Amino acid sequence: MDVHVVSIPSSLDKTFQKVKYLKARSENRPLLVALHTWSYGYEQDAAEEYFIRCQDRDWNCIFPDFRGPNNNPEAGGSEEALQDILDAVSWASVNMNIDHRRIFLAGASGGGHMALLSAGNSPSTWTAVSAWVPISDLARWHKESVERGLHYASDIEHVCGGVPGTSPEVDREYSKRSPVTSLWRAHIIPLYINAGIHDGHAGKGGEGSVPAGHSIRAYNELAKAAGKHDDSIPEDVIEYIETREHVPEGYDRRKINDPAYGRTIHLRRTSSLARLTLFEGGHEIIYDAVFNWFEKF
Repeated sequence: MDVHVVSIPSSLDKTFQKVKYLKARSENRPLLVALHTWSYGYEQDAAEEYFIRCQDRDWNCIFPDFRGPNNNPEAGGSEEALQDILDAVSWASVNMNIDHRRIFLAGASGGGHMALLSAGNSPSTWTAVSAWVPISDLARWHKESVERGLHYASDIEHVCGGVPGTSPEVDREYSKRSPVTSLWRAHIIPLYINAGIHDGHAGKGGEGSVPAGHSIRAYNELAKAAGKHDDSIPEDVIEYIETREHVPEGYDRRKINDPAYGRTIHLRRTSSLARLTLFEGGHEIIYDAVFNWFEKF
């Protein structure tokens, strides 16, 4: 596989940022911008899963570093990290064989966090977005991580400058780095949010570091922004799902068969251009479903 690495100067602070990339063989092909997870950078092995599927489809793919692991103020949804992603798209637009009508964005976990944050901060850049098991509210996730003894609480404090409530400045960092603050702007683009129903729980589905409520609440923000308040999922239902790891009896129990997942679909909701799926699983991404979504556009 013909994958390369390039260093691109940041348009904000002129530091050089790494981007791993695969160039399509043909002209006028889609670009996938794939994002690394919370604790990794551009060298993450997960990049290969995206590159393999892009090579099979003759798509362009970039895997930017955007300041690496989320354990310092320059990472974790900073202005610099967000601009790094846009700078990588600008570089690809000049140096790769791109169909500018089809620029897609995908990520899981910390990559899902940045996919949502980028969608909210620069919605006109993206044709469609796919976010998996994302963090949507850093203050909420900090509290959840403290309660479960997860090291992510310390990471978040390093990113935002302290624990929530330390100072107005710290709380502003939590707010602006949390997708729920700006996601309303993304209601104008197709945005697909996915979560394993067992995420946020030890045992099933692995470590389960991000409760499914983060995905549901992000979807609710999009529904409300589109003026579709009745499409949102009530907070008591979210709490039930997070606590019990299943959807309440009688609540939207439509049977859904989606071969791209190869799993039971527990809940699927659509509101305007936003879609939410809760699937049988934990803290994970189903790559075939990512591409199945993007191939609709």
